[in-house]
Amino acid sequence: MLPGLTPEKALLWDKEFFSVCTAVYLIAGIGGLILATRGGEKLRRAAPGLLILVFLCGLAYYFPYTNDDSFIFFRYAENIATSHGPVYNPGEPCEGFTSPVWLAILAGARLAGWDLLLAAKLAGIILGLLTVLLVWASCRQLMTDSMSIYLSVFMLASSALFQSWICSGMDVALFLFWESLVVFLFTREQTPEVLLWSVTAVAGWVRPEANMVIIVAWAWRLWLIRRTITARAILLRAAGIAGLLALPFTARYAVYGELLPTTFYAKSDRTLRSGIGFLFGASHGLGPLVWILALAGLWKLWRRWGWLLLVSAIYAAYFVLVGGDILTQRFSLFWIPFLWMGVAQGLSDASRLLGKRHLAAGVALLLIVSGQELHRMYQVTRATPGWEGYLYVSSSSIGTSETDAEIGHYLSEHATPDQQLVTDNIGAIGYYSGLRILDVNGLTDKSVAELIHQGRHNQILDYVKRVDPEWIVCYPGPDTIPGSYQLVNAGVLTGWTTGSYQQTGMWRSRTGYTRILLKRNDVPIN
Repeated sequence: MLPGLTPEKALLWDKEFFSVCTAVYLIAGIGGLILATRGGEKLRRAAPGLLILVFLCGLAYYFPYTNDDSFIFFRYAENIATSHGPVYNPGEPCEGFTSPVWLAILAGARLAGWDLLLAAKLAGIILGLLTVLLVWASCRQLMTDSMSIYLSVFMLASSALFQSWICSGMDVALFLFWESLVVFLFTREQTPEVLLWSVTAVAGWVRPEANMVIIVAWAWRLWLIRRTITARAILLRAAGIAGLLALPFTARYAVYGELLPTTFYAKSDRTLRSGIGFLFGASHGLGPLVWILALAGLWKLWRRWGWLLLVSAIYAAYFVLVGGDILTQRFSLFWIPFLWMGVAQGLSDASRLLGKRHLAAGVALLLIVSGQELHRMYQVTRATPGWEGYLYVSSSSIGTSETDAEIGHYLSEHATPDQQLVTDNIGAIGYYSGLRILDVNGLTDKSVAELIHQGRHNQILDYVKRVDPEWIVCYPGPDTIPGSYQLVNAGVLTGWTTGSYQQTGMWRSRTGYTRILLKRNDVPIN
């Protein structure tokens, strides 16, 4: 939540604003569709403005909600601004974030005196708007069917999953903007190579997954022009691409001693089964209709723009192999710039098949999409517990503000900076408390990440015991063990904590979060 904004105020805002969203979606949606199909050239130019209106309406709805992981970025940015460097715990080099560019944006905002939560949200909104416009522009490069283009981009602009993550404070908006820019540039017939090299130069600094995208895009482009340039020119380009993509890995190894962010090692214990489960979740998050249209359309575009389908397939394999985690629905958004080209093409093919009935079918589809996304919006006002999909950002934000943020504020007042806290949710707790954190999820602790990477979860609790922290934030343990506590990855703490720790407080949110704060017996409370 933003400073001074309580869950009650956020939910009240959503409840009152819902009727506005409904009116905007229906009026702008149907009106824009008519303009795109029956209006003159000048009127058609107004259609993107209506899509932006729909998108901004959704952003206003989700604006109060900040994902807990965003606070990890905020803590890194705070440490940079206070001369501790890009670290989570001062003196402990560990890359617990996934986007150096997003961190640089936030650190710059902090140095300029901006509130980090507000800066992250405003940056996300700007990048989200640019993403919608780039998808529109890319669709226009591939086809002339105005109705199909409008319908496809409306499906994106009104997506609750897309809107909520854009406002979440995370690096999702930045990565989607970069991907959309790559699609736009690499699908143009005559794109100056300096622009292609520009997006290549920043790829690995945006997110590690960007390397897969840019390699496939360049490989496809070089294959298409192989007969017009020499083999030496192709090799020089390949060497240049490899050199640019290697720079972030080299810098990361020099600063942190690892080739990948610590978060990748910490999540390397995910299973193939959970990865396959992610694919089903992605189908639900974006909607089966999107996937049907997208895959049909991408297959139609294969001959000229086959790299779009290749990236989509590589992403699917990547997500299955890494197995996904609790934020899997965020990763499904990474498909958007590629899938939406297929969605537009699929709608165009369907429009031709329907003939004169295409406008009526378009209105019906728009009403179905609007109803689905408005229903998803309305579920937020009920503060429904939801860990996946379109409910994740809002429900976890409410849970975070009523538990972890409160614990962080409590510790900032009652603990001393030299004390250490063990927890498995390090976002708001770490940012607001300012304490040294031992993260049992391993995102910002190399020792724990290594244990997870090697499958030695049973040794994490022993590691925590050796640290002997002053504070522990945990969950209620199993009902079969009365009065017990537990930590993700570390297991049940009962037995060790019984004689050395005492419960200082319990926080429970309306979305089902329950967090318990334990204090070591010999630690005085300020």
